Amino acid sequence: MSRANGAVSSMVCKRETKVAWLLSGRLSGRGFRVAAVISSLVLLGGTGCERTGDTQPEPDAQRPDASLLALDLFAVEDPERLEVARRIEDLSFGEPVRVTAFYPNQASRLWLANAGEGRQPSSGYHSEAETDGHQGWYAFEPGNPTGCWNCHADPDYGHGGIDSEWDWAASNPFEMGVDLSEAAADYDKPGTRELELRAARDAEYLYIHASWTSDTDASGRDRGEPGPNITHQTYRWDADEQSFGARGEQRNAGSERAEPVASEDLPAQGRFDYEERLVAMSAPAADPVTDEFDGGESGNFNAQGCFIACHDDLRNMPGAYEPEASDVEGTLLEGQSDMRHYTLNSRDLEGQTPDDYRAPERLASRYEGRDTQALADSLEQGRFLDLFQVRMGRSAPMGHASGDYVYHYREGNNALVEEDERFSPSGRGNWRNQDPGDGVEGDYLRYVYDPRETGFWGLDEEEFAKLRRAGLGPLIVEPGHPRNNAIDLAEDDHLIAWDGEDYVLQKDFGPYGDAGDALGDILDDGVLIPRRVMQEAEGARSSVWAFTGWTETEAGEGRYDVVVVRPLEARSADGGLITDHELGKALDRAGMTFGFGIHDDHTGNRSHYVTLPVGLVAEGEEDAYLAEVASLYDTDEEGLRGRLPVIEVAGNE
Repeated sequence: MSRANGAVSSMVCKRETKVAWLLSGRLSGRGFRVAAVISSLVLLGGTGCERTGDTQPEPDAQRPDASLLALDLFAVEDPERLEVARRIEDLSFGEPVRVTAFYPNQASRLWLANAGEGRQPSSGYHSEAETDGHQGWYAFEPGNPTGCWNCHADPDYGHGGIDSEWDWAASNPFEMGVDLSEAAADYDKPGTRELELRAARDAEYLYIHASWTSDTDASGRDRGEPGPNITHQTYRWDADEQSFGARGEQRNAGSERAEPVASEDLPAQGRFDYEERLVAMSAPAADPVTDEFDGGESGNFNAQGCFIACHDDLRNMPGAYEPEASDVEGTLLEGQSDMRHYTLNSRDLEGQTPDDYRAPERLASRYEGRDTQALADSLEQGRFLDLFQVRMGRSAPMGHASGDYVYHYREGNNALVEEDERFSPSGRGNWRNQDPGDGVEGDYLRYVYDPRETGFWGLDEEEFAKLRRAGLGPLIVEPGHPRNNAIDLAEDDHLIAWDGEDYVLQKDFGPYGDAGDALGDILDDGVLIPRRVMQEAEGARSSVWAFTGWTETEAGEGRYDVVVVRPLEARSADGGLITDHELGKALDRAGMTFGFGIHDDHTGNRSHYVTLPVGLVAEGEEDAYLAEVASLYDTDEEGLRGRLPVIEVAGNE
């Protein structure tokens, strides 16, 4: 990343015409960004890419330059999104706020509220995980919820440590029931990451810029080749079996994580191949999501952040619950086979306690039967958490983040309530899955690369890694999209047709095969094809946009820059209410509270980094936020000043 006088050079890359895929220095056909790799050097030229900032301006004395390097727009086609992406380089952002994102082990809300051994026997995966409870259990005491920053501190950046009696917590800020140095050895990655955050607004949108470094291996094979992982599970072609076999896996916490996959085991075990993500839950500070047990309020998002939605029964947690179909039939969870994040204000908690709420109650929603009307009423009252997920493999390539909400379950925007006239259709997300044999003959995948567009039928790990390091897919984009690069074996029988034994080319493909050739004979053993097929998001699920970039640092790590864009007024294209909070109104009151998370190095589920609560306020309005949250701490708003991480949103109206 080039800097001069503190300013950052900016480049937004977009194809204006048919441009090129990249493969071993050869340009061929059409792709997402023109580039060529020559001796591992990425060259840009003749691309239709717009580069700004080559002449560096003097930085604003009061505010850092906001332009970003290498925002890759991949397959973004929507004119409005393209215009907003290009607008970013002209925005003034607020001062950056740095906060530590830490590995929380499997510390759930249930464990955090336990003074001793309770319903959750330990805080997580590791052999040294704590079993005798959380010393700060009283943070969830009914009638007196307390902010995590009261005890915990982030000494590198001056956050927290407000109650000086808790010296241990202040000097060991993020030890969630396991020593992070020991966890790091077991986990085979650092226990913390620095997350830098800043924000801006204009008349229409809120922009949040997040950046962090990652040492994710691009090849997924532990070869020390940093690169962005912007695919999410790939299938490997087995020439002997004539089928697509093992697919890439997560690389979650546990002792086996430190053991690299041997080359001979790759066909059986797949690869570490899981996308990286930036995620965030949020709610208005003046109307925080709360829950109550007998005795009063216990959970408060302003106080405990994402932990109020993280429970022992979620998938990949110690008490993971996988309901039978009969368990959830006729409920709002009908059709679900596992548990995702939820908030306890959606549950009947009568007779329960914060350290011992149990399975029947987690399904006993206060909405008897499948009462979506009552659910819609609760959502309209704002009792949910916003959730966006910038999925590097499944949403960011199309210029989107997943627009979700968390209440009774983690759902896509407007899911279950779209029949209510107050809500617009939920629509569809940015991807769909393809698995061997789905809709096609044999053990083929339905969508395969069209070599006339890509220059290949498939890629091995090394070739995938080259593309990843260059900030490219390789992605498969659905037929009908302007950036389509695939053949649909179920529909395109004029190109490739099933003859009873194999799919056979029906026409000449130039250097990639002749009419009459069997596809099974053309595909090289071990080549990879993505499981996810990219598509345009629609409806309420298209309400959150995201633009990403990755650059290699001098230290040999990768730096991610992610800009999330959300409308200040929570409306979808057709005007219906959606399950996003009204950001403009929230900023005009006391701001928002966020909890951020980072998934890197092929991890998913619980094996991620999280932050404690972070405020976000309009320019010059920090006082209103501090006044709103002061009752959660052992001090007043003046005592909180400078002790809580608060992002100031720079105005650009």
